[in-house]
Amino acid sequence: MPKPSNFEIMEKAREMGLKLSEDGKSWVPIDEIVVQLPPPRHPAYIPGTTRKILTRIIFWTIICFLFAALAGMFARKLVGGVLEVFCLFFVLLLSSGGSG
Repeated sequence: MPKPSNFEIMEKAREMGLKLSEDGKSWVPIDEIVVQLPPPRHPAYIPGTTRKILTRIIFWTIICFLFAALAGMFARKLVGGVLEVFCLFFVLLLSSGGSG
């Protein structure tokens, strides 16, 4: 039985999934098994944060409505009728009274 050549030995080892170690004294696996975990999935929304945002929106909406109602009542007392209140609002808006 003839002795196999180095090339044949290396081919058989490669078929078996082995390679020669760095020091040349042992066989080691060609590819180490690497377990790749999928990236963590981030939820589309975070319920606590969404609840905080909705609470703030509702709070500021109520505050704005109350402020608008009080301003409307004050303007109604200041000026005689509803038509005059609307006219006063548009005059203030057009004269840059509402913009900074």
